[in-house]
Amino acid sequence: MVTSVFVPSITVGNGKKNPKAEILKLQKALNAVRFKCGAEDGLWGPKTQDALERFQKVYLSIFHMKLTESLAITHERNCKPF
Repeated sequence: MVTSVFVPSITVGNGKKNPKAEILKLQKALNAVRFKCGAEDGLWGPKTQDALERFQKVYLSIFHMKLTESLAITHERNCKPF
């Protein structure tokens, strides 16, 4: 099981100015972690969009779950009886 993933710092998506170099970085990263997005061509298309959405569903839910667990533990430690 993968416990950490490096995600390059980029801003891409529908409705944004998507520099070809930024999209290419994203495509390379997605393909490297087996979220296949098709050809690494620097063009935003349905395969890149789909791969990014699949990546986000998996890794954002894991991040949210770990963050929730961490906050619950912190809350328990910081709660003091009256």
